[in-house]
Amino acid sequence: MPIAGSGYTPGDGVIVRYRSPYSLAPTFLTSLRADAAGDIAGLVSPPPFDTFTTPFQTFELSAIDGFDPSITAALSYRQVRFGYTTKPAVGAPTRRALHTVRGFPVGKQTYLHFRFRGLTRRTVRIGRAASPCGTASRRMALLPVKPLHAGIWTIYADQSPTFSRTTRPQLSYTLPIG
Repeated sequence: MPIAGSGYTPGDGVIVRYRSPYSLAPTFLTSLRADAAGDIAGLVSPPPFDTFTTPFQTFELSAIDGFDPSITAALSYRQVRFGYTTKPAVGAPTRRALHTVRGFPVGKQTYLHFRFRGLTRRTVRIGRAASPCGTASRRMALLPVKPLHAGIWTIYADQSPTFSRTTRPQLSYTLPIG
């Protein structure tokens, strides 16, 4: 994730820390060096989510000048885990479920491609990925495909109306049907 700021002591280090509702103690994220104009810029891995199943999490970032700690900038932001979920996640294939994708570029249509034995059996438009976290949802059958076949289905989520393994960003999920 990009980090940028200005107003720091030129040539000095700036410590970047984060906090979350689950981890209240400030935790070191990275350090950056201010350029001759006092600006900082860099790329850093985002803070980790507190649990693997957390789809969204709010973080507070603070950037503290190493020479003069009174020069501090802070902000709060919400981070999304890139993913695809169904609620409920199991059940009869015809059971109604809420299909949700997260983390896709905002404003573009998202699609689910239901594939069985290497063939796309159906593609369903979920909706436009909405701000601020690139989410889209649609309620439909857990497996909205006819005819249903027993075996392992693979569901691909992406922003292309036709399936291709090379589409990016893309994720996959397997659904065993007994």
